[in-house]
Amino acid sequence: MLTRRKAISNAVSAILLVMIAVIAVALIWTAYSQFFVPNVDVKLLSVSMRDIDGDGYLDHFEITIKNTGNVPLRFDTSKGIEYSGVDLYNLDDSKWCRGEINAPLQISPNEKVTIVINSNNDEDFNLERGEWLMIYLYFVFQNNNITKTFKVRA
Repeated sequence: MLTRRKAISNAVSAILLVMIAVIAVALIWTAYSQFFVPNVDVKLLSVSMRDIDGDGYLDHFEITIKNTGNVPLRFDTSKGIEYSGVDLYNLDDSKWCRGEINAPLQISPNEKVTIVINSNNDEDFNLERGEWLMIYLYFVFQNNNITKTFKVRA
């Protein structure tokens, strides 16, 4: 009878040990899997807009974004203003912005960048305070095209 109890006790101990090991591996995998799986995400931190030339239309834009993913993202330089990977669209007047832009080619994980755009067609772009502005960010990651869009009130 003593050997039977010992055998059952050993079997229960072995099952508990296997269960603890499985739970430990699951917890470790959950904690570290984010480092193995690429996460692509960009957060819009702030948008600043001004009318520099005094004509009533917004013509200077500063857009601050942060790469909240865990992989570097390269701007798609086949699209956007001056092939920068960034576009601005006036939703109220259905017009695209043209102008000079200062934008990086790539943004690393957790990096914040400010993109500066000076519109040279602000009278055609017609963006005024209170209207809706769409911001398009075009990225390429591992030969995949990724577009992030943000809708903001001017």
